[in-house]
Amino acid sequence: MVSSEIVRIENVEALQRLFHEQPHQILPVGNRTKLDLTQSSATGSTVMCDLSAWAGVTIYDPSEFLITAQAGTRLSDIQARLAEYGQFLPCDPPGIEAGATLGGAVASGLNGPGRLLYGSLRDFVMEVVFVDGLGNLVHGGGKVVKNAAGFDFPKLMVGSLGRMGVMTEITLKVLPKPQCLASCRLTLASLDECYAVSQTLLGQPLPIAAIDFLMTAPTEPTLQVRFAGPAASLPKVLERAKSLVDAAGVEGQWTAITDSAEEQRLWNERGFAGAQVRVGVDGPHLLELQQSLGEDAGIELTRCTGAGTEAWYRCSVKGLETLDHALSAAKLTGLKIPFCPYQLPLLGDRQWTVGATRVQRAMDPAQRFLAYN
Repeated sequence: MVSSEIVRIENVEALQRLFHEQPHQILPVGNRTKLDLTQSSATGSTVMCDLSAWAGVTIYDPSEFLITAQAGTRLSDIQARLAEYGQFLPCDPPGIEAGATLGGAVASGLNGPGRLLYGSLRDFVMEVVFVDGLGNLVHGGGKVVKNAAGFDFPKLMVGSLGRMGVMTEITLKVLPKPQCLASCRLTLASLDECYAVSQTLLGQPLPIAAIDFLMTAPTEPTLQVRFAGPAASLPKVLERAKSLVDAAGVEGQWTAITDSAEEQRLWNERGFAGAQVRVGVDGPHLLELQQSLGEDAGIELTRCTGAGTEAWYRCSVKGLETLDHALSAAKLTGLKIPFCPYQLPLLGDRQWTVGATRVQRAMDPAQRFLAYN
């Protein structure tokens, strides 16, 4: 079993001393919104490097649409600061309401519904400062794209799961907030129908910001669509979307949501209730994966974001094994949330970890971070 020590870190000097003064492997953590610390099958000793107190916005220039914050800064604090100037972080990673930190969001690489329109978190990380396995402070990327040269460390750190370095400061690109948001919900008969209707809507010049499939009931999934634009135009947008659905001969209960508070709650209602697995997949392969899983009682598809490009499954212990085999056969990879930090929380295809391990060995020859295999 793992023996863990938690060390609270608040500056670079203390972090570098930690690398030089103790021999154990180091695992960076924030508010631990994505971690399950109740069990582990690893052996040895690990120092959990708690960065939650190393927080705060260090540089913010609204005119440049860039914000720099320390790794322990809560995403909610960043969003609140941006809102003062009519800006936001559009990739809206999950866990904001639970206290997720900037460093944890980048390390896990998770995205929210805004990924469909704006892109993933990795598209917004411009610069990172981190301590590598030798205890060196490394700067990667740049606040101006044309000034950034060399290895693309910002992209490398996204989804690295704390195994490439300890991030201390991160610079993000941000965007102006939409003037207004409105959503609609349509109860349909099957996941296939959700995907077909989403493709119909995406094929039209509509200001779609997000599309989710909510599996509130296996036989009655709900298509949830968000639109962004000027307040005066959104009623017409909703009418146009409704007419496209009607023209396609789709039958289902249609609900439009225009109240801003209700609309915001609609998209904030997401979290990690029980063991969930996020699978990156395109629409056709999602449908094939569902067919291969059948009606396994231990696996429940709860939500699909990005018009079916990310699927979230809730699984029992046995269901995790079944899903692991199905993802391997389909050459897909799943990330288990919450996960035990001492075990690689991946299901399915793990071939990419071979290349990741080679990069890790170059950056961490002393193996001070947990391994990918």
